[in-house]
Amino acid sequence: MKEKDLSSFKELTSGEAVDALKAIGLNLYERKLYVALLAKGTATAGELAELSGVPRARVYDVLESLADKGFVIIQQSKPLRYVALPPKEALDRAANVIKEKMRTSLETLQKFKENPVIEQLEKLHQEKMSEVDSADLVGTAKGKYVIDQHEESIIRNAKQSIDIITSDEGLKELYRRYASLLQMAHEQGIKIRILAPITEENRKIAEILSDIAEIKHIDIDKVPYTRMILGDKKQAVVHLTHDKDTHPVQQTSLWTGTEHFVGNFASRLYDMLWNEAKDVF
Repeated sequence: MKEKDLSSFKELTSGEAVDALKAIGLNLYERKLYVALLAKGTATAGELAELSGVPRARVYDVLESLADKGFVIIQQSKPLRYVALPPKEALDRAANVIKEKMRTSLETLQKFKENPVIEQLEKLHQEKMSEVDSADLVGTAKGKYVIDQHEESIIRNAKQSIDIITSDEGLKELYRRYASLLQMAHEQGIKIRILAPITEENRKIAEILSDIAEIKHIDIDKVPYTRMILGDKKQAVVHLTHDKDTHPVQQTSLWTGTEHFVGNFASRLYDMLWNEAKDVF
């Protein structure tokens, strides 16, 4: 192993490069081999195993994975040699690979929704859910993306009512993320109520949303408060962290479909807050 190769590899792996590669989805072996290959330019699997410390038995399949993701080119020689693509080009290729896989996956999911077996699965779910103890219908969700998915599901599946309490910034986000879904719900005759602190910054958005929902101002300094969405008084997502004080990755919420909590507590608490809130328009 050349001293120059070893020096380049140690310099890259001791800095932020490996952490950055982790952030884009490369596992530990993939990160080590890609950085080793960058340090070598071109190399065989044996050379890369020696430089990176990745077990030789794993090197071939990890390099195949890197090639599939767009980071490496495999040269059909004897023995096989590998070439690292320039990082910026590799990222462009990786993005294209992800986009194509996502497009294909979405098409597959859409077609599967039309499969007759879905009706059978729905029926099976309904039958078995009737046997589930309501105490089991509770769980936590961590991370803003996951929480957003739960909230969207409640809005999409509501049949009669959607009750929302949110923050001043949350009202802006509600408009950005869910305006079209709430519009569809309104057109289906679903009753929508929104409680939020109405400020000069979000008043215009509140005015727009007032066409599809009843909106009232809530003074969060005077009443019990957290962000919450209730669907049909049967399901709820309740935020356990404050959106202003918590990083999106660390945001946590409680999802529940328990009749006692949602029907007898959360929805009644919402009604109390609604009756005390101030009309805006």
